[in-house]
Amino acid sequence: MPNAGIELDLIDCCDLAAVEKAIKPNTKMMWIESPTNPTLKCTDIAAVAKICKKHKVFLAIDNTFMSPVL
Repeated sequence: MPNAGIELDLIDCCDLAAVEKAIKPNTKMMWIESPTNPTLKCTDIAAVAKICKKHKVFLAIDNTFMSPVL
């Protein structure tokens, strides 16, 4: 969405080094899925949250596949 001033990078959030490397000076939010679609890999949400907090980046989590019971 470059016309709106939004940049997007797709990364494997199960690779914590890639998560940290993806954060740029202009990063405001990280959006993750857990479990991921379509591979159903589970991201370590606590570890990603720690990285985001360290860099003062807002974390949003999509859990489309999780049941409301959980």
